[in-house]
Amino acid sequence: MVGLKGLLLPPSNDIIISQTRVSTILLYLRSHKAEDMINTQCSNELAIAYKDQRISYNELFEKTLGFAALLEGKQASKIALFSENIPEWIMAFYAAWHHDLTVVPIDYLAPANDVAYILNDCQPEIIFHSKNTENVLEEALKQTNHQTESICIDRTPIAPCKGKWHQPEDIEKTALIIYTSGTTGSPKGVMLSYANIISNVKAVSTDIPIFEYGCRVLLVLPLQHVFPLIGAMVIPLTVGGTVVIAHSLQSADIIEVLQTHKITLIIGVPRLYELIYKGIINKVNASPITRELYRLVNGVKSPRLGKTIFKKVHTQLGGHLKTLVSGGAALPTEVGAFYYNLGFSILEGYGMTEAAPMISFTHPGDIIVGCAGKTMSCLEVKIKDGEITAKGKSIMQGYYNRPEETAEVLKDGWLHTGDLGYIDDKSRLYITGRKKEIIVLSNGKNINPSELEDKMISMAEDAITEVGITQHDGVLNAIILPNFQHFSSNNISNIKDYFSDFLNHTFNPKQPPYKQVPKFTIVTESLPRTRLSKIQRFKLNEILINGQQERQHKEEPDTKEYKSIKEYLANLVGKDVYADSHLVFDLALDSLAKLELIDYIERTFGLTIKEEDLLNYNSFGELAEFITGHKEHFKETNIDWHEMMTKPVDVTFKKPWWTLTFAGYLGKILFKTFFKSKRTGLEEIPEGAAIIAPNHSSFLDAFLVIAFLKKKTLKDTFFYGKKEHLNTAWRRLMARHNNIIIMDLEKDLYFSIQQISQVLREGKKLIIFPEGTRSHNGKLGDFKTTFSILSKNLNVPIYPVAIKGAYDAWPRQKKMPILGSNLEISFLPAIEPNNRDEKIIANEVKEAISKNC
Repeated sequence: MVGLKGLLLPPSNDIIISQTRVSTILLYLRSHKAEDMINTQCSNELAIAYKDQRISYNELFEKTLGFAALLEGKQASKIALFSENIPEWIMAFYAAWHHDLTVVPIDYLAPANDVAYILNDCQPEIIFHSKNTENVLEEALKQTNHQTESICIDRTPIAPCKGKWHQPEDIEKTALIIYTSGTTGSPKGVMLSYANIISNVKAVSTDIPIFEYGCRVLLVLPLQHVFPLIGAMVIPLTVGGTVVIAHSLQSADIIEVLQTHKITLIIGVPRLYELIYKGIINKVNASPITRELYRLVNGVKSPRLGKTIFKKVHTQLGGHLKTLVSGGAALPTEVGAFYYNLGFSILEGYGMTEAAPMISFTHPGDIIVGCAGKTMSCLEVKIKDGEITAKGKSIMQGYYNRPEETAEVLKDGWLHTGDLGYIDDKSRLYITGRKKEIIVLSNGKNINPSELEDKMISMAEDAITEVGITQHDGVLNAIILPNFQHFSSNNISNIKDYFSDFLNHTFNPKQPPYKQVPKFTIVTESLPRTRLSKIQRFKLNEILINGQQERQHKEEPDTKEYKSIKEYLANLVGKDVYADSHLVFDLALDSLAKLELIDYIERTFGLTIKEEDLLNYNSFGELAEFITGHKEHFKETNIDWHEMMTKPVDVTFKKPWWTLTFAGYLGKILFKTFFKSKRTGLEEIPEGAAIIAPNHSSFLDAFLVIAFLKKKTLKDTFFYGKKEHLNTAWRRLMARHNNIIIMDLEKDLYFSIQQISQVLREGKKLIIFPEGTRSHNGKLGDFKTTFSILSKNLNVPIYPVAIKGAYDAWPRQKKMPILGSNLEISFLPAIEPNNRDEKIIANEVKEAISKNC
């Protein structure tokens, strides 16, 4: 066996060291004499892969001793490590252990004040850093109160050295000080001994045989956390595996690494698996065939069948990926079930830094989605007053220089985790919540915010990216990061109204009164999280407090490009624009406005931005900065709508099938039979080109309009349908033969507008909903200008249509309409464009409809 097993685990009869094993390098943790077990034969097996580097165990050993040579003769007890994940991090880490020094890893993305806090707290004499963290470190050192020597690990020349590995004599000595991520307050330094680490490593690597010789483990999480440090570095190097360091967190780069290095195992957090899951499930749902196939494997729950049917997914993920280990937070049930159904071994672990780190782990062959696995053999785990407690060899020594806080969590040797849960009769552990996160209401009721957050995300479908629930001023508040891409694709500009309706009519009615969330706040940036993606709940109320204060806008660049873009965008949306204005939430860019903006950018700056990429910019300032830095020229011009809308396009509209008039005839019968319907003003619709513009508050609206149009008028009337609603071959076929123009709001919007223009130029009629989407509360929403721009440039009259009672007849939250409801549809007199401004035309239409609703 090639590996470092003799370095990590104390020798025993069950550990066999073969002649092909690597030298006992990097770590030797035992109380016995080294000479008894040391094998000095080196290995050329691959230890680390990073970008184009391939580092064998032999090279790793010699480079590690080279780093260790830098520490010769230095008076030090602790070494800090402040760097991103690179091979030198691993070498420097083990070099410190070679000298029996305590290692203090620091988050490479930490700001200077956080770095200074750790340096002041534990006072390491030496800090290894990278060139990427050098500037931050310089600022941090200015804030420290002791002398620290710094060594740049990826700039300092390191000569490989040959020699023997030095093992620590006392395995009870502190090997690591890991600073907790701070979900509830200031980080604390968790002291872990060599013995703590030995017991946990042995339990994981021997009790649960997922780490084996030749395994290829993806290291994607930052190594300052004990979970990836042990699971993605120490254990793989112990068993003779390969550590593959991800050079980027971009999904495309991760997929490339999975394929190139034939990864067999990933150590990740739920958010990583959720990102991959969303990419796959969207493709599965895009086809009715794959959607039904997944429904089949989900029903059968056979991983073998899932792996066979979805072999292509396995191939895209490298073809060798077997095991996904998830830790750091609870994995959403539907995500875990998805991977299980597709034939992956999805293993959840539960633990904490204070337990080095695993407390329980899922065993292969005993996978229960939502279960945190069986308790580790190195620990005794009990539930005391609902709280998970653990005792054993892997439990920490305590918090560095914090005896009082240590005493709060270590009582008679038992670690009080602060997590709530229960253990079944087969030693399986289930987590039900976090004790410190439980919200206690004034009436004494307890609320688990994680439970409500999961429900809210599930019920909102694709509308929520993140949500954090907290109690503020005695009331539950939801802090919501919307999925802005979802709102843009569905032409929803009033996000606040959407979530108000969602909470009042969809979410809260399905919760008991004490779990209802009456207030919410919209944010445009991710919620504060630890590096392992846990929500820092103690910071949520700060968001609410800051949100109540007057918004202080960021300083704006003083460049001619920025000023030009800002002036154009302000005129486009009709409101003030700031550097921190969000393109959807603050500026409410609809599809046509996005098209105008993209056209302006291309004409003025020679820069092409795809419609689907526009919302990758969190703020106008970010977009303007990108344009300024990548422009090819600066030449101000204006979009010519008239030219675009009058330009002939090579398109032939199919003669409508009988199904169109039949739908109108059937609708008329149904409305007269099952509703109290009334129609007025139909005589207002003349022959020739016209835009028919109804308000939109219900699924019934389109059917109401076509049900009362005359047969001849209906045959010459066109509609548009969003591509995502016509996502099957059958629906697209019906659309083409029933006067429906398919509009892709994310791509080819130009061509969609030209097709609509062609319809009107041929003297036909177009039904267009000015609001762009259904109202969420029955009230009139903002009117987009697409229809008024068409009217102005093609000189076509607009006929407003006021639909009254449709929202009450079929509210958004109801699955079926309420029969017997009153419905009234009024076709109103024409509004002529008369070459007026499109916004004035749109407002006149809205006012006419408003008076009759």
